[in-house]
Amino acid sequence: MKRVLLLAGVLLLLASCRRELTLVSYNVGAFGKYTENSIPQVADILRGLGADLVGLNELDSCNRRHDFYQLASLADALGAADYHFASAFPYA
Repeated sequence: MKRVLLLAGVLLLLASCRRELTLVSYNVGAFGKYTENSIPQVADILRGLGADLVGLNELDSCNRRHDFYQLASLADALGAADYHFASAFPYA
């Protein structure tokens, strides 16, 4: 019973501080797949969605196949305050 009351109290506290958060998941595929550099177009799409947090899938970054850090370039185009990259699997 104590756990239920504690959980109810925490939920009430969180509900009173409710703020809408927009989360977007975007499958990049590859920047430059159809144009030489699609980062400006992708940035425009993401900006138009008004996302608070963006998760990118299939981001081909931090490897030897490209000569620039794609995530940093997109973050710069968006004016992002912070960004992090985590590889799904190691490759060169």
